[in-house]
Amino acid sequence: MKILVLSDSHGDVASMVELIEREQPDRVFHLGDYIRDARELEYAYPDLTIDMVPGNCDWRSKAPLEKKVTLERVTILLCHGHEYGVKSGYGALAFHARQEHAKVALCGHTHKSHLSRKLGVGVCNPGSCGMGMIPTYGILTVEDGTWDFRVYPVYIEED
Repeated sequence: MKILVLSDSHGDVASMVELIEREQPDRVFHLGDYIRDARELEYAYPDLTIDMVPGNCDWRSKAPLEKKVTLERVTILLCHGHEYGVKSGYGALAFHARQEHAKVALCGHTHKSHLSRKLGVGVCNPGSCGMGMIPTYGILTVEDGTWDFRVYPVYIEED
């Protein structure tokens, strides 16, 4: 299963639409800032499952701050990351994900991509698809109890 992982879109819905068209994912995870952008994707792609959590800029959202999803026997924790202080490190998030029996913890918030393994948990941040010097996104692949995460630039330079 191929999952498009987006975070910190900050109003750049056009880039997210372009990424869905480019990647043709089975599912989309949006990790906050701005959750309303993810809701626009739901409207544009009613047949595509889009899981979302709010970020620190989603003040009025009543959605839960995190969500657990199990796909292909891989439990994935989705959050924005601000509630675990990820700008200072990913240890608290990894500890929480381990307590939640997740194999993978996905977050955003820092606007910088990140991939590590801490406490037996894969900690992955796709960066910002809508802000930053080089906007990025992630592809999480899960299959039969295994997972892989890769980060790509939103904009592709053509020769």
